[in-house]
Amino acid sequence: MWSRNVLEQGLRGLDNDIVGIVSVHGCDCTNRQFDIWLDCVDIDFMHFLNCPLKRTEIAKEFYIDDMKELIDHMENYFNIEITDEKIWENIRLMNKIRNLLGEISEYRNKMILKGSEFHHLIKNVMRSDRKEALNMLNKKLETLQSTEPFSDKNLKKVLVTGSLIDDTTFLEHMEESGYQILVDDLCIGIHYFWENIDESQEDPLQSLANYHFNKPIYSTKIPSHSRYEFIKKLLEKYNV
Repeated sequence: MWSRNVLEQGLRGLDNDIVGIVSVHGCDCTNRQFDIWLDCVDIDFMHFLNCPLKRTEIAKEFYIDDMKELIDHMENYFNIEITDEKIWENIRLMNKIRNLLGEISEYRNKMILKGSEFHHLIKNVMRSDRKEALNMLNKKLETLQSTEPFSDKNLKKVLVTGSLIDDTTFLEHMEESGYQILVDDLCIGIHYFWENIDESQEDPLQSLANYHFNKPIYSTKIPSHSRYEFIKKLLEKYNV
C-alpha cells in the first residue's frame, strides 16, 4: 500500500522542493516500481541503491562501492561536493536522534507512552529535517519526564512484530482493546534506531556499511534465524 501511494504521488506530480529520488533495495514491490518511476515519472535525478541481504565481506564491499556510485552521481548532477566530514557530521546527528528515540521508546515500558504515540512520533522524525527532528525529540523527552504512568493497571503488555506497519490506526485499535505495546520489531519502530553508527572508524562509508550489516534484520528478509534470536531477547528483556 505504501509504495503504491508513493508512486501515485509521483504520477500526479511531486512538490517543487523534491529534486530527485533515491530508491533502495526493499521489498519486491518497491524494487520493481523503480522501473515504472524511470519510465513514467517526470523527474530527472533517479538512483537505485542496492542494499545486500547477504552479510558477508564481499557483500559489504559491494555495498560500499554502490554508496560511492550514489555519491558520484549526486556530486555530478547537483554540482556539489560530499566530503567525508559532511558525512560524519550527519552520522553524528543521526546517532543523537537514534539515542533520543531509544530513550523515549523506554517510556512505553514505563507505562507512560502509548505505542501508537511512539509510532506516530517516529513517522514524524522520518519525514522531518534532521535538526528539527532533534528539537522535536528533546521536547518530547522533557514532557515525558514529568508525565505520570497510566492509571489503568490491567493493560495487557505485548510486543508487536511483522512486516511494515505504516498505519498508526492499527496500533490504536489494539490499545482500544486493552493492550499496551511495550516494544516492537518493526521497520517504523526499533529497527530505525536500535543500532548506532560507529563514529571511531576512519572511513564513514565503512561505518555505514557495518551499521547496515549489524542492525536487526527485517521480517521479510533472510536468513531469519538471527531475527528469531533478536525477538527472543526482546521477549525476555521486556517480559511480554
